[in-house]
Amino acid sequence: MIDNISEARPHFGLADADVVYEAPAEAGIPRLMPIFLRAGGQATSIGPVRSTRHYFVYLANEYRTPLVHIGASPQGFDALSATGLADVDEARGDGGFYRDPNRQAPHNAFVSTNSIREVLRQRGGPIKATTGPLRFGAYLPGAEPATATTVKIPYPGPEGYSVEYDYDASQKIYKRIMDGQPHKDGSTGVQYTATSIVVEFVDVEPIPHDDAGRVDVGLVGSGKGVLIAAGTQVPLQTQLGVS
Repeated sequence: MIDNISEARPHFGLADADVVYEAPAEAGIPRLMPIFLRAGGQATSIGPVRSTRHYFVYLANEYRTPLVHIGASPQGFDALSATGLADVDEARGDGGFYRDPNRQAPHNAFVSTNSIREVLRQRGGPIKATTGPLRFGAYLPGAEPATATTVKIPYPGPEGYSVEYDYDASQKIYKRIMDGQPHKDGSTGVQYTATSIVVEFVDVEPIPHDDAGRVDVGLVGSGKGVLIAAGTQVPLQTQLGVS
């Protein structure tokens, strides 16, 4: 789980992930969940790591991959219990984390793929992760050209965060922009990019009587989405559900 408030940037390790989920948390501030699917995939620094929310637990559970976080909302802890998903939690005393003395807490906690895999190795027991709902392969461009070269994803809320992806036709990639600035990796200084973007349209509702202003992101039921890649867009009719 990666914090995405402005004070938490720059980020580290997102470019090494195979998939990155993004969804709003309190005040419309998005959080990020990179997923490392390849057994040989390496990231020497990933973070800053923060707490999880229940809908991220359910998304991670689709892959049955251990979730790395520092604490959780009450609903997040309930979701971890309900799914039985393996997790690594610094707040519980789990290892694999380090604190960067040059960054201000709580935006200074980091892990690596090696440090987390070592924690899981010492813990023992099988990790039966999958590629979840995704199928990877050569992309077949859709019949419809994209209606714009910039994909804009606003996050309504008092903080007014925004995300954009600008299409580079020469490389067939989408360059990520966060709050009007190129979103760059803290280690390499290279702007983050995506080869494909899936946008799911779901209901985001405040949790009643939640003092922290937490939200619920609807992941169960049917819905619409769009796949954007190689300068084309493909409408999606999704069947949402928690496995």
